[in-house]
Amino acid sequence: MARRPRGTGSVYLRGKLYWIKFPKGSGAPIREPTGSRDRRVAERLLKTRVAEVANNKFKAKSKATIGDLVELAVKEQRALRRRSSGIVEARGTPGVPLKVATPVQLHFKLLSSC
Repeated sequence: MARRPRGTGSVYLRGKLYWIKFPKGSGAPIREPTGSRDRRVAERLLKTRVAEVANNKFKAKSKATIGDLVELAVKEQRALRRRSSGIVEARGTPGVPLKVATPVQLHFKLLSSC
């Protein structure tokens, strides 16, 4: 198969599914699973994503933070009228990205905030 022109992304196989990688501005490239085992489907999705980036219509999925999860937990606790909602709220660490925090760090943070 011929090489793609620079800046038009790539399609690669990861396990049994195809993934796409395409540039978004001057930042790091975006990687996204296609959910398909067919390369042609992946090629079409890549073409769509590159066009969206070119027309400024591409919206990257946001990354969840611990603060987001704590907020959801507090809302659920309040909706269920649990008395522990105040404890959950007090232990939250808003703004810390999930991929930075390990389970050990989270456990330590929760214990140290008591």
